[in-house]
Amino acid sequence: MRTFVLTAGFLVFVLADVGAHANARSAFETDQLPVIEIVDPPADTGIRIEVAEKYKARFAKWQAELVSTDFGRAQWDRYATNRHFLLVIKVDPDHGMGAGTDKFTWDTNGKFIGATITIGSEIAFTNPAPW
Repeated sequence: MRTFVLTAGFLVFVLADVGAHANARSAFETDQLPVIEIVDPPADTGIRIEVAEKYKARFAKWQAELVSTDFGRAQWDRYATNRHFLLVIKVDPDHGMGAGTDKFTWDTNGKFIGATITIGSEIAFTNPAPW
């Protein structure tokens, strides 16, 4: 596996409104650039949810609210049905009220094939603003 450093950022998928907590430093706010991995194409694709049992009911409610909107359903379906991309969504108590996207992966041909969105366990799971 080859590792590279990404020098430009981008948003993969809007999952949480963290604007109310703009002054709180999240686990994603560091002085280091994210690490990029070059890997073989993922064996599984679509969306993989990694949520501990104690957060599953809240996450399921949030997901139901998200896909009840045209925007949210389109975004969810886009990633869920993509046979060439793996989006991992996880809830991590170490991230508190923060959220972020990391673990960007590309295949050996330079195609963007995956990312992980981590949501802090204290974040309000509400219907995100459609931007």
